[in-house]
Amino acid sequence: MADIWHQCIVFAEQGNEDFWIGANRLLTPGIWGWIDGSPFTFTDWDKGQPNNVSGADCGSMTIPGGTWTANPCYSEKPFICSINVAPTPLPKKCPNNWCFFDKTGYCYFVGTNKTWGESEDYCISQNSHLASIHSLDENSFVTNIIPFNPNNHACNVEQFAWIGLFTVTNKTDWRWIDGTSYNYSLWAPGRPSGVYSIAYCVVLWNGPSCSAPLETWADGNCGSVYGFYICKKLPS
Repeated sequence: MADIWHQCIVFAEQGNEDFWIGANRLLTPGIWGWIDGSPFTFTDWDKGQPNNVSGADCGSMTIPGGTWTANPCYSEKPFICSINVAPTPLPKKCPNNWCFFDKTGYCYFVGTNKTWGESEDYCISQNSHLASIHSLDENSFVTNIIPFNPNNHACNVEQFAWIGLFTVTNKTDWRWIDGTSYNYSLWAPGRPSGVYSIAYCVVLWNGPSCSAPLETWADGNCGSVYGFYICKKLPS
């Protein structure tokens, strides 16, 4: 994997198990590289990795989180292969630090620590909007590109991400800020709660320790600062 863009593509196509990638230190003992000989210029090791455990000479990508760990090469895991193909000209692409999802044809960006309104303002400054979500596949992709802290076991605002759903009237008239149709939802049990008196905005839960299932939605106070937000736009 040459960069974060390739990392996003590989991660989005996987299921719920850790899997082998081509990183190893077998060809040159003690020196990590790619099995295909390509430059080892991009890494995404987990905290404390790669370790120096004897025999842990092969790399795998962790689920959830997408970071890398060193493991014994004889362990059995799913794996992913790559093959060189003739390049296809791509007239449009995502900016740096944005992830492309081929099933929607859109680019996605993960920002941090803003209110819903501040998040939308930033997205607009990047010619985008807070993300609308229209399928389970898109919902899973958005969840998977949000950084995950396996050491954070508390259900708190650091694990929430603003998306573009809101209402200003009641808890039934939900709208996407980008104007697209409200044709899909994945509310957590008991949500929306409707406890806020002025406006409701929606967060996606990406922490497994919350009372609701991972990837589900909750209504929240639009003026609260949450850990993440997701912008969405077409490639340019």
